[in-house]
Amino acid sequence: MKNLSKILIGAFILGIFFVGCKKDDDDAPKNQMTYNETEYDLSQGFLENYGTWDRSEAYNFGLVLLSSGFIVHEIDGEIDSLSGTGHGIVFDIYTSNPDKLEIGDYTYDSNSTENAGTFDYAGGVFNYSMLTEDGEEFEINGGKLKVVQNGDIYELNFDCTTEEGKPITGFYKGSIKYYDMRDNKKSSKQIGKGNYLN
Repeated sequence: MKNLSKILIGAFILGIFFVGCKKDDDDAPKNQMTYNETEYDLSQGFLENYGTWDRSEAYNFGLVLLSSGFIVHEIDGEIDSLSGTGHGIVFDIYTSNPDKLEIGDYTYDSNSTENAGTFDYAGGVFNYSMLTEDGEEFEINGGKLKVVQNGDIYELNFDCTTEEGKPITGFYKGSIKYYDMRDNKKSSKQIGKGNYLN
């Protein structure tokens, strides 16, 4: 009888533990961006390192986050093109680290000073087809991006405002593929007619 009581108590405690863990998992932020009360998934990311520019001592990186609907095609280890239909956002960032995206906060800079700790362009698309170029496009004119890194895993939070004055927020946690573009400079790839994958 005592053994049965111990088993039942143990099962009860384990049940509480697993329910608590599930609740924690449910509360964890999802890889997505939110706009107009609609959630758009983000499942992949990459970072392009362009090095320095003539008028700036900071280092320029293009950060791109995409949904699973987009497929990235490579040739010789470099991005050749994108295909598919999906959602995405790009940030043109300046940092003090020549080799990686520095941990910290980045603020939108409307004056494009290219100072470290800023981004001077951000924009993206919703439900955009690379084939037909149909979909909704947006550009950002204010806000912040927070970058945290733990080993190979990045945690990104952004809270921004579009040109229409509407809030757009997002979160991504996962690996980010790195491309060294310092000998190649700006990529010609784009999502949307004006939103370049910098």
